[in-house]
Amino acid sequence: MNFATMRRAALVIVCAGALVAFADETKPAKAPKPGKLTKPWVLLTTLSDDQKEQIITIHRKALDEKKAIEAKEEEDIMAVLTAEQKTELEAAIEKAKADEKAKKAAEKKADQAE
Repeated sequence: MNFATMRRAALVIVCAGALVAFADETKPAKAPKPGKLTKPWVLLTTLSDDQKEQIITIHRKALDEKKAIEAKEEEDIMAVLTAEQKTELEAAIEKAKADEKAKKAAEKKADQAE
């Protein structure tokens, strides 16, 4: 296997991982509920209501920025791939989803058998 082929294979693997991760990110973000803080900030007992609201706002903004960065990353990587590689990637992602679904089904069946 030559260097270019290895490099393409590595890129496909990275893209597949990124797309699988991105697919998970397309689910609604777990933003804090109104008035609820996330860890570790919730551990602070001396925060004022104003500080709590500011932290929640900052956290939500950061989640939105992360989502935008990941979308841009996927767009840029997909622009690098050939049509054949995109097809290969789609097939790999579908296989990964099917494998994950089968794994969850097997775990559920094993839990029910116990």
